Amino acid sequence: MNEWPDSNSEQPSRIDALATNWSMIRRAHEDQSNDSEQARHDLVMRYAQAIRKYVAAILRDESSSEELAQEVIIRVLQGDFASADPERGRFRDFLKTVIRNMARNHWNQQNRRKPVEFDVEQAGLIEGDAADSKDDWESVWRAEILELTWSALQYEETQKPSGMAYTLLRLRSEHPDESSEQLAKRLGDRLNRVVRADALRQKLRRARVRFAELLLMEIANGLTRATASDVEEELVDLQLYRLVERLLPEDWRTRFFNS
Repeated sequence: MNEWPDSNSEQPSRIDALATNWSMIRRAHEDQSNDSEQARHDLVMRYAQAIRKYVAAILRDESSSEELAQEVIIRVLQGDFASADPERGRFRDFLKTVIRNMARNHWNQQNRRKPVEFDVEQAGLIEGDAADSKDDWESVWRAEILELTWSALQYEETQKPSGMAYTLLRLRSEHPDESSEQLAKRLGDRLNRVVRADALRQKLRRARVRFAELLLMEIANGLTRATASDVEEELVDLQLYRLVERLLPEDWRTRFFNS
């Protein structure tokens, strides 16, 4: 069984400090400084793919989906979601509801009825309609988190090629049923040198641990708060906890998070 989800992402991802995750979102909306403009750009780069996929899952129309997704992205760039508050819940939940509200506006306009006014203060009030696709949204978000984690691992390898964590996990992902000896042979052929199976197993273990650490970082970057309990809950909700529970040190909650 392939334990490590595949990724086709080629876009390097900047690794931010865990403690800055909500402050980045807040900086994106507090003022019109260059710092807030950069923060809004970072938000768009981080969530644009998830926005497009979710809108497409709701509308199921290519042209309309792209138009609505662009509108959501523009609103993020303009700082229109300043009412987002870390005390009101996860940013992904807020963003999901914003998309659903805007999708309903779109349907009303298509039906030549008066559109519902978009109001971020009322986010979360639409329930039980065709846009209520919790499973779709969580699936999209989970895939996005994994894409970002793979990209982060790939970026690290470009900075330190000798680490080879990305290459090793990709190799295991592409050949999940092969033995350590077979993988060592594949890697050796690629590097034009002999690679021992026991050495490969050790490096593969370290690569998995690093993947787990980066996954924690990406989870934290998608939360309005980055406490250990919030991160752990999100891992469980997104069905990702099984990827990290046996890899992280027992003290990961205090090592990586303040609370």
